[in-house]
This record gives sequence, C-alpha cells and structure tokens, in this order.
Amino acid sequence: MGLNTLNAVLEKKGPEYLDKFLNEDLIITEKLDTYRLLFENVNGELKFFKKDNSEINLIERTLTNIWETALVEIPILVERVKLPEGIRFGVAYTPVERPIRIPYSKLPTYALTDVTRREGNKVVEVYDYNEVTQWAGVLSMARPPIIFEGELTEQQKESLLSYDQGNYNSENYNFAKLIEKWFGKTYSKEDTIEGIIIKGKDQLAQILSYEFKLLDEAYHHNYGEKKSRDLYDLVLLSLNKFMDNYKIPVYETDAPDQIYINII
Repeated sequence: MGLNTLNAVLEKKGPEYLDKFLNEDLIITEKLDTYRLLFENVNGELKFFKKDNSEINLIERTLTNIWETALVEIPILVERVKLPEGIRFGVAYTPVERPIRIPYSKLPTYALTDVTRREGNKVVEVYDYNEVTQWAGVLSMARPPIIFEGELTEQQKESLLSYDQGNYNSENYNFAKLIEKWFGKTYSKEDTIEGIIIKGKDQLAQILSYEFKLLDEAYHHNYGEKKSRDLYDLVLLSLNKFMDNYKIPVYETDAPDQIYINII
C-alpha cells in the first residue's frame, strides 16, 4: 500500500495542489487483489519475474505451483509475436477465484496492466495506457483495468475525497457501488473491490475501500507473521533432529538450484 491516498495528498501538499491534480485529465484504474507477474524477451528467451522484479527461478517453480500455469500458457499466447527486447510486460494474474483476499468470478486469467522499457533493470520509459491496450490485443490478453478517463466533475471529486476521509453513509458505504454510481462500472464487476488508483500527468494517488481494509486486517491477523515462538522452537528442534540423522549425498554439478531441488 505504498501509494499516498487522496486524503494524504491533501494533508501533505495542501488543497491547491490537490485541486490542480484533480482538475487534470485523469485515468482511474481498479486495484486488483491478485498476483503480479512480469515477462520479457531476454536474448531470445522469455524470462519471468515477480512483482519485485526478481526472476522466478527453478527452486520457486518446484516448491510452489502458483506460477506454473502462467509459465506454460504465456509462451503459447505470445509465440507468434516478435517481442522486442528490453520491454517488460506486467500482468495481473488470477489463476484461481480467490487468489489472495477478494474472490473474483469474472476476472480474466491474464490482464495486461503496464509495459515498460528498461535498460538493465532500470525503467527508462513507461508506456501510456493506449499503448498498453494495443499490446493487450497483440498478446491476446485482457486490457488494463481502466474504469475512467477524462476530467472529473465537482461532484465526483467531492464524493471521492469525502469517502477517502472516512465520511461513510448509507449511500456510499459500499465503494464498488459508489464507483458504479459515478463511473458506471468497475473492472472486476464484484461487490467488493480493493480500491482505485488515480493517475494524473505526474502524480498518483489511491483510495482503498473500507471493505478491503477489513479483509486485509483479517488476512494479516490469520496469516501474518505473528506466530507463537513455541511453534518455531518445536520446528527447529524437529529439523535439527532430522538433519542429525540425515546423510546429505554429494552432487557433482555447477547448478546450485538443481542441487537444492535434488536434496529436497
């Protein structure tokens, strides 16, 4: 949740700055509570990356099946496309109905969200949404999750800021319904959405839905890092006992990933 909220922009930079930002031509996209996957043609080979831009390696493919379907299907989708080198494609990847917190019944498996040109691992150009949408068609993927493009009305601006400031009432308590009221649609077509991202000329801001904040709190309560220390101690003792009695074989190979997999 690294982006500033709309209200945080107001508090940090003042009403004049916020008013200037909201009076620009804006693009509003829906935040999707799903996996992020990136791919790029590197020296003629299709490479895959996680959201932190680290490459998905053999060990991760072996220990989890989250990425496997995408790593098999995406090369088939793009095999007839001559992907330029140095261009990285970002995808919202939804392999199951509830990938993280919000269940999605209508989302496509692959939605192209962004395209960037890179030198090394440094972003030197971000493609605009028209170009991303064109690439989505070329790659046979769904378009970016855009729900609005243009200038906001005063009522739209006031309603969004009021919601972000926590002024909930019977008419705007459900953020998805509020978005449908002012913009006619959400991208996911679900009753609960994570939120929206508002993009101006050189400023981004987000609004998170109240419902998502509740889901996020419950998720971190149940699956967060706060676990009993006794559990960790028992696991460490069990592992220590196991390793004392386990004779690790010697593998003659220069590939550390393969050695790890063989041991596991």
